[in-house]
Order: sequence, then structure tokens, then C-alpha cells
Amino acid sequence: MQSSALFKEVELFFDSFLPSRPGSSAVAVAISGGSDSVSLFHALFSLKDRLDIGRMGIAHVNHALRGKESDEDAALVESMARQWGVPFHLKKLEPRPDKKGLELWARTQRYGFFNHLRKTEGYAYIATGHTADDQAETVLMRIMRGCGLKGLRGIAPVRQDGVIRPLLLLTRNDLRSWLSETNRPFREDASNRSLDFTRNRVRHELLPAIQAIEPGAASSLTRIAESARAAWNTLLPLINTWTRRYVVTVDEGYFFIKKAGLLDQPLAQEAVAQLLREKGVEIVRCHLDGLMVNSRRTRGIFLLKGGWRYGCGRDAIEFVKGKNGPGQTKGSPQTAFCIPMNVTGSTHYAPGNVVFESQRIPRNTTPPAFAPDNMTVFLDEETTAGPLEFRSLQPDDVFWPLGSEGFRNVKEYLKKRAIGAGAIGVVAKTGGEILWIPGVQISHNARVVPQTRAVIKISCKILE
Repeated sequence: MQSSALFKEVELFFDSFLPSRPGSSAVAVAISGGSDSVSLFHALFSLKDRLDIGRMGIAHVNHALRGKESDEDAALVESMARQWGVPFHLKKLEPRPDKKGLELWARTQRYGFFNHLRKTEGYAYIATGHTADDQAETVLMRIMRGCGLKGLRGIAPVRQDGVIRPLLLLTRNDLRSWLSETNRPFREDASNRSLDFTRNRVRHELLPAIQAIEPGAASSLTRIAESARAAWNTLLPLINTWTRRYVVTVDEGYFFIKKAGLLDQPLAQEAVAQLLREKGVEIVRCHLDGLMVNSRRTRGIFLLKGGWRYGCGRDAIEFVKGKNGPGQTKGSPQTAFCIPMNVTGSTHYAPGNVVFESQRIPRNTTPPAFAPDNMTVFLDEETTAGPLEFRSLQPDDVFWPLGSEGFRNVKEYLKKRAIGAGAIGVVAKTGGEILWIPGVQISHNARVVPQTRAVIKISCKILE
């Protein structure tokens, strides 16, 4: 590859993606020592006057995963900084003893370091050496995981945190050829050949196999990312309009989606995925697909990662986050309790002298006779299926009281009913949904409905 081709591509990137960049911008190049990032540094350094780069620096993260080899990478990069007279910024990490989550951990450490440099050293941009090969691998991996349109965009050319990727349309082989032709040294990272990592298996096994069947598949994946980016930019205003119309945010840990917004499924799926990402709800495609299916329900509680859960009502889906997550017992050591309950039979909580008697009764045409004191209740058997527990109240508990319009914080609900700490506890599914607060109310989701096939009768007695 000729220098002119490399330089032209980098110039085109700056003109296309950073047309309004501030004059005399400061740029730090993240250099691992490999061919991609070394090529990027030399291109930017050669073009710094034409690109109006006022100051350059080099950032290197020593992951300390390969012992002496890692230190030699750092030494090469530091020598480059001395040779070209630019500041050298080094961060050495403590090695991880296991490989579980290693890629995510390393990535988080790198980008945290880059963000720190921008704030402390005044760099407008941190440039990384991601190539067309990286883009193809990323798009393929995301397709395998079941991503939506946003995921198909692959690696972003410009991130909101100032990270830029000027080499996304150049291949790794092109860059290595240029380095060889210009006699510029770089290092090979032996870990890039290890098949212990998902990306390396995609790089060395899957993508070559695909290209053997369909030559040019890598280039096609890169073009898919470009098309998806353009489509996403068109779709985003529609998503923002959808969010304003159908999403109501009550506070940081509580919001709901009006079901009317789910009628247009293709738009709704992308909009819901974007909403959950913005709310910090960790999801994968199976969670999103499950949510869209469950949205047809009018009752039920479903759990997500990070302590989030959602409940399906008639007109809305409500999302709640508890500080300690679903089903965790919290309270002082003197008051916290959690005991398993028998769905049929007796359960005795000795410290509180509380006894539960449960039995299954067939559903007939005669409606169950509800007790006004709510110490005897009738629940839908399907709703109560699975292990139950009687436990203490938790400050983060939420509950959908029968007859109300949606979920309530239990503490606030009891306070308004002048019960406060007087409630003896809650009956809930193990690790999840509250079905009944004895003496107070049952859950809207646990109520007996015309479709109920069998009923669970539970009586609660407090012994003297």
C-alpha cells in the first residue's frame, strides 16, 4: 500500500466525521505496539499540520498478561514516543489470575484510562487503530449474539467520549504491507493467536471459513455496518418521538411503557432496546424477545439482570429496580427473616407465632368468600406455582395491590394505609413477586379470574 493511500483515507476520515473539530486539536494515539496502532501514529504524525493537530501524545496500556513480552511492548512504544518527541502516557494493570471476563475487564480498563487522559491532559481525541478486519469481526460476533439494528453498526468511527477510529476502512494486511515497505518496526502480540478468546476464534477460524465459502464476506460485513449506521441515524428521531409519547419515567428506578406503543413491533423493539440501554438495564436479545412476548399478558412479574424487574398490566409494562435486587432479605439482624412455605399444608413461623394453613380447592361456579380482614385469601393456583416464602418486609419491595392501577412501593403503600411497620411480613414467590401482605391485601396478579382453573386458599393466624 502506498503512503498516499493511507494518508488519503485518514484525511477523508477527519473531513467526514470531524468536519467541525476545534483548531489545533490535541490527539493521543493509543498504541499497543501492533501494526494497526503503529501505522495510525505514523499517519497522524505525518498529517498533523494538514489536519491541524496542535499536539500529539502516545498512550499505552500494559495489561501485564504476558510477563516479559508485555514489558517489551511497552518499551517499544515508549521508544517511539522518545524518537518522535511526544509525551508518553503509561498505565500498567494488575494481571488477572483467571480468564473469565478477561476481555471485558481489559477493555474497561483501557477506556477508563483514555477518559482519564482526556480530562487530565487536555486531549480532544484518543485515536485507536481499529481496522476493517476488526469491524467485520465485531459485526459477525454481534449477529451471532442476536443484535438489533444499533448493534449492526459495529465499531463506531467516533464515540461520544472522544475516541476516534480513523482506520476502519483499511485492512490489517494493507497496514502491515505499508510498515514493511517503509521499514517501521512493530510487535506481534502472541495472545492474538490464542483461541481462548472469542474474538480470536472468530478471527482465525470462523471468518476465514466464511470467506472460503463466500470471498469478500469481510468487506460485506463492513458495508453492513456502514448501512446500519445510516439507517440508525434515520431511525433515531422516530425512536425519540416514540419515547416521548409512550414512556413515563417516575424516578431513576421506576418507569413504565404504555402498551399502545408496542403495536408497531419493528419500531417498538428498537425503541425498547434503546430505552433499556439508556436506563442501564443489561439485556441481550432473549430478554428483549421475552419482553415483547410477555407484553401480551395482563399479569406476571419477570426478572432482569441488575435487580430490575417488570410487571405486565392491562395498559402498561412497569419497570422497577430495587437497590438489593429481587428476593434479597434486608433489614436489621433482629427483624429480618425468610422461611419457606408449604403451598398446601401448614407453615409455622415460631418467633412471630404465625401459622399458615394452605389448601388447594377446585374452581367452581361459586365465587370464593373473601375475608374482610385479609387474613384468609384465595389465590390463582397458576400464579402461586413454585416455591413460596414468608419473609420480612424490605425497604425496596414493590407490590401491585388488588384494585390499584399499578405497582407501589410497599413501604409507602403501608404508610398511606396507616399500617407502617405493623405488617407482619409478606408472602412471595421465592426470590421474586409479592403475592400477599397478610392482613392488608393480595396482589393484583394473584387474584382469581374467570380463567382460573384451581384456587389456593391460605389462612394466616397469629397465635396468642
